[in-house]
Amino acid sequence: MAFAFLFVWLLILGSCPRVSCCLQCDQVVRYVHEDFLSSVKGITVRDQIELKQIIEHAYVNFRDTSRLSRGVIDPTTLYRARTEYQSEFKRHWKEDRTGSIQWDMINILEKGKRILQKHLEIFVAQVKPLPSTTPRLIVTLPSLPSGYDSAPNSLQRSSFIIILVLLTVLSITGSLVLIVNLSG
Repeated sequence: MAFAFLFVWLLILGSCPRVSCCLQCDQVVRYVHEDFLSSVKGITVRDQIELKQIIEHAYVNFRDTSRLSRGVIDPTTLYRARTEYQSEFKRHWKEDRTGSIQWDMINILEKGKRILQKHLEIFVAQVKPLPSTTPRLIVTLPSLPSGYDSAPNSLQRSSFIIILVLLTVLSITGSLVLIVNLSG
């Protein structure tokens, strides 16, 4: 029974979608860059290495830009920034180039940074941040009636000890059952 519960719990955790709400973490953007690097014709291995380094540096710039808004971005804003960046990236490489592929890559990645910054500014302007502290009322309990002894008597102590022993035995038994089921 415990093994089935553990298995279901792990299955639920494994099926949860992973959240990646940053442009530099987005797999689609990474795939766009990887596809571009593998499809460029007429460049040397050294050029590919330089382009890869430029792209990695751009991820650092994207991350720094995201941190300006504390890395918070909703899925809709991420989608808008991603699709705008994808279309600009594709359009940029279809147009005439300046001759230096590294310079062209730097230009489009800087444009990606500006696109991300623009969408983050719009998002931050629309969303009101939560206050850092919420004022709460402090509730005080009424005082005990006179003559009431709050110290536990011997019956309460013995009941507490019995409950504590039972919980300990149940906990050890459950742990042993779990270990036996996992190892067998």
